[in-house]
Amino acid sequence: AWGVCRLSDDEFAVDDPEPPRLLNAVTRLTCQTHDRIVMGDHLVIVGRVEAFDTRPGDALTYFRGKYGKAVDPTD
Repeated sequence: AWGVCRLSDDEFAVDDPEPPRLLNAVTRLTCQTHDRIVMGDHLVIVGRVEAFDTRPGDALTYFRGKYGKAVDPTD
């Protein structure tokens, strides 16, 4: 197994379960898998974007082992 989902069921949209969508995501992409590449202990999935939706807000970031946020410059 590649990993375990650490999110609870109430963090996902229930109106459209396929594909699973996070409720509070700033941007969501709908992709078709183009390639899967094993790199060490990681699986990199390359996707072809077919649709997306977005809303204003600060985005979650992860850099050098720490979480942060990218502040929306329009706020």
